[in-house]
Amino acid sequence: MEVIQERRLKKVWLSKIGTVMSKQERRTATSLEQFDTESSHALGEIQEFGAFRDIGISLDEDPHSAERCDDAPVVKAFRIKEFEARMMLQDLEGQQTEGFKKNVKTATATLKSLKGRLKACVAGVKKASQSFKTNIRNMLADEAEAYDAHGEAVDALIEELEAIRDDALALINSQRDAKSYTLSQYRKNALEVQAGLWHERWLLTSRTVNQILAKHWKNAEAAIKQEVSALGYDDADDEAWDFNYIGSLAKGVKGPPKQHIAFDADKFDVDANLEARSLSEYALTQAAPSQVDRGAIKGRDANLLKIKALKSFQDAIHRDLCELPGYDQSEEFEVFVKAEPLEADVEYEELKAALIKLKGDYPDHFKAFVTNDVRERLDKDGAPDKAHAEWLMGELAVFAGGRHLDIF
Repeated sequence: MEVIQERRLKKVWLSKIGTVMSKQERRTATSLEQFDTESSHALGEIQEFGAFRDIGISLDEDPHSAERCDDAPVVKAFRIKEFEARMMLQDLEGQQTEGFKKNVKTATATLKSLKGRLKACVAGVKKASQSFKTNIRNMLADEAEAYDAHGEAVDALIEELEAIRDDALALINSQRDAKSYTLSQYRKNALEVQAGLWHERWLLTSRTVNQILAKHWKNAEAAIKQEVSALGYDDADDEAWDFNYIGSLAKGVKGPPKQHIAFDADKFDVDANLEARSLSEYALTQAAPSQVDRGAIKGRDANLLKIKALKSFQDAIHRDLCELPGYDQSEEFEVFVKAEPLEADVEYEELKAALIKLKGDYPDHFKAFVTNDVRERLDKDGAPDKAHAEWLMGELAVFAGGRHLDIF
């Protein structure tokens, strides 16, 4: 039964993505046998704009990511429960595509409701992470309350994920002629199949995005270099540009604010990083300090859009991506041009991290540090005011050094 189901669901996903791949004038898997061959061949194409990608990702393992000092705690149970619920809904979507066997109207309505509930859980955990970030940055708020509030919110969402999972399993069982699954039986007999299909769908989507980028990048790179050179910014003769797409499509999982949940082929966007010294130098001469964020300048910033070849490239990629099932057309494809982080931004991040560490590891010393002079240099949300970062850093360094506190 599971083998038949796997073959049926593969056909469903192939039908969704195969049309797009043919539009890119690439070979498309048209049978299950060819699908296996194409999957192997695709691995090579996936490396073109990301040789570092971990295509054998395991969702049971904690992802490696550069978490920031104000990121919310990652709760593994949320990621696991969300994936289980989503795989069951994926199973049901495959059944719906071929036609529910029983109580079609009720089954259809139930599946729609379950999908809405799952979407609300993902939105809820992002909101909880944003609240945690605001609260943990607030130097006047109780740190324990920030952790408690986040923990309570995530626990409630995990309970809802378990309820979604149980309701989805009930719907799956309602369509079966054979004996109903218990949760442990479903995990053993069907969940692995669904996870495999998720992985293949992720690889197929990655491959197609690589094909779209490959179609445009070589000519675009030459045109952008020529245009930037005409403005007086050149690279060394042997200096290569490094271009890669980023985000959950690249990694297979989302970032800490969304608890590292798995890539969602039904809703994703695509952005890219570009390390290009000449373009970066041009951008830095044009951009205001506020436009350099986390060591990058947005490719749709007004100054970078003056580079017509870059604008044309971004627009062409976005148009082609709009052909992809699941691509979020409201989020335009954008290239982030890497730039040397501004010294003030680096120091501000160090200040935030040091204050959060002081508050968490040395609460009594923290209370002593937050004098009226310090309070006057916090913003309306209780976070360090960037305009006073230099003064705050100087005071903090003297305070911590005199007490031998390890916060830097």
